[in-house]
Amino acid sequence: MLRRLLLVVLLCITAFNTLGVRPVLSAQTAQPEQGSAPRIIDAYPPSGMQIAPRESLILTFDQPMDRASVETAINVTPKVTSAFNWQDAQTVTFTPSDTWPHDVTLTLHVGTGARLDNPATYTFTAMPSLAVANITPQNNADVTASQTKIIVAFDRPVIPLTTAEESQAQASPIRIDPPIVGTGTWVNTSVYTFTPTTSLAGGSRYTVTVPAGLVAADGSALDKAVTSTFRVALAQVKSLSTATDALECGNTHRDAAPKGIDLNCPITVTFSEPMDRASTEAAFALMLNSLSIPGYFTWSDHDQTVVFTPAARLQPNTTYTVSIATTAQTRAHSTIGAMQPLRFTTLPLPRITDHDTSVEAGSGATLQFSTFMKVSTLAEHIRISPLPPDLNISTRDYFDYGSVPSDQTFAVTLDFSSLPETVYTVTLTTGAAPGALSTSTVML
Repeated sequence: MLRRLLLVVLLCITAFNTLGVRPVLSAQTAQPEQGSAPRIIDAYPPSGMQIAPRESLILTFDQPMDRASVETAINVTPKVTSAFNWQDAQTVTFTPSDTWPHDVTLTLHVGTGARLDNPATYTFTAMPSLAVANITPQNNADVTASQTKIIVAFDRPVIPLTTAEESQAQASPIRIDPPIVGTGTWVNTSVYTFTPTTSLAGGSRYTVTVPAGLVAADGSALDKAVTSTFRVALAQVKSLSTATDALECGNTHRDAAPKGIDLNCPITVTFSEPMDRASTEAAFALMLNSLSIPGYFTWSDHDQTVVFTPAARLQPNTTYTVSIATTAQTRAHSTIGAMQPLRFTTLPLPRITDHDTSVEAGSGATLQFSTFMKVSTLAEHIRISPLPPDLNISTRDYFDYGSVPSDQTFAVTLDFSSLPETVYTVTLTTGAAPGALSTSTVML
């Protein structure tokens, strides 16, 4: 029977420890010997533990105590204004009037004035004060108007764990100067985000402040204000190019191929921010010396990309300048940063640049041009004299110029049975390619 009783007691103690429940000791659980000196049979939290800013220290004695003598005998260093509360004749709590000093070691000493058999000393570590773990954007950061969500993370819960609806009713922990219209949200108990309602003005500076004295859920407070200042960068022209899917619109041909921009190529501008169409179109200029070239605009990519197409074909072998003035505005009505003008030169007039000067009797010749030629119109603009009866003009390209569209060629082959000791004259007539204004003649 005794063994069974002991087993039940051990199981109860194990269950209390597992559940984290501290049993309340009383005179019935620990009977002192008649006339013996009182002893402390429990201290909570245990010595060496970390305590929350407003957590009480609890001492339990093995017998009813004289309250006045106990309170006189208890001493805490560093000195903290506190209050005693007796749960019963054997259990006293010691609670700070405000909070424990943060991030220090506290010593609780119970002297002989409590008539203990031996003085008792306990040490505890007070939690550090509330801290800001991170603020985004970081201090002195340059951000774009679309990247200005403000995120503040703390090192511990600031608001209590509650429903999503109730958490949104909690006060904002930050101040923004100058003020920004937007929505603040507690993502969880320790992370707060603020999202501006509209894009912020480029070139503006904002300061986010977490004020001193902000109190966390555990009662700890922020010692001093934490600030982060960021700058919203001016919108920029990310790219300005004549390149399109058509090869002739870029000057990225290999060295052996002609360089220049096709006479019909549009100009594509990509910005870092969504732009105001009217002011951007007014700030755009395609210039030939002092002459402004008219055209029309096509917008895409949420107004971050605009394509300018000249109203008429550009002039051959001519240098143009593209610029965008800083009067162009974003949707947030801020201006853009200065950009370097783009200069490009259009393709020259088509002409024959290379050809066979002598061929064996019975074989044809190959012609090479100064620019890519349209296959569909090329043959009708090639004249050969005397005209061979078996002439066949082939657009087989024996040169490697990379990815050439199927309707263009850089060279042609004149297949015919040439006569011995005969001079053949080949002429590329006007209209062989868009913008061709003159003929080109060679002799084989």
